[in-house]
Amino acid sequence: MRFVIPRRWLILLAVMLAFLPVVIDMTILHIAVPSLTLALGASANEVLWIIDIYPLLMAGLLVPMGTLADRIGNRRVLLIGLIVFGFASLLAAFASTPAMLIGARVLLALGGSMIMPCLLGIIRRTFEDAGERAMALGLWGMVGAAGAALGPLIGGALLEYFWWGSAFLINVPIMLVVAPLVYLLLPGTEKTTQGSWPLGQALVLVSGILLLVYGIKSGVSAKQSLAITLVILLLGLGLLALFVRQQLRSKMPMLDLSLFSCPAILAGLFFAMLVSQGATPYPAGTDSP
Repeated sequence: MRFVIPRRWLILLAVMLAFLPVVIDMTILHIAVPSLTLALGASANEVLWIIDIYPLLMAGLLVPMGTLADRIGNRRVLLIGLIVFGFASLLAAFASTPAMLIGARVLLALGGSMIMPCLLGIIRRTFEDAGERAMALGLWGMVGAAGAALGPLIGGALLEYFWWGSAFLINVPIMLVVAPLVYLLLPGTEKTTQGSWPLGQALVLVSGILLLVYGIKSGVSAKQSLAITLVILLLGLGLLALFVRQQLRSKMPMLDLSLFSCPAILAGLFFAMLVSQGATPYPAGTDSP
């Protein structure tokens, strides 16, 4: 008897393959820092931005790109994100200056922020059965955890035989495989949300996050005067406060702030913060005081 894999599980495979390089890129570069610093002649401040601009900018863009996917469709945004991510990986691999690498990392963040929210939307719409959806989300989360852990290992293995740019170049063949799968497997039409994309709200959110984090970094490094650092921090906080005000007044908010009144979401955010600080279950339970 011929065994046929249901289409929805093939879609999940494509989703997991698309997610893997996005997560790997958050940690793979840490191993390559010494070699790329030497090759590009990057300063300590430039190295800091090379590493941090990717997760920082992607965090600010996730909500706006998720809203964009609701407006024009997950498939379209995902395909654009895959193309941008693959192209940015090529630019990063062959960057000849720190500024070029930072710019490539900005594009990687843009592509990654288009990919990630679409994946959850695709899983939710593909798996109608609650049990299968829970399993699919669990597998998706497992790929995310594995990718973050494998990043340094893959980076170390690549640097053993190749130059630092190979840490980015590895993304290209994955994108070349995933993009056709997404194009062929996902339906060409899907239900979308009516209305225009709130570009202004997106700019306010991203600008607020960037200014706030830049102010914190400049304050810690003591490369700016205290007055300038405080001005930057206040501008960032002001923009984030403006974003919250926009969401509370909007009939179709980009981010539904009522979600933060849900205990399950608050608990998830709390434990995500613990994990981000290295307090995973194993070290939290075994580290001696």
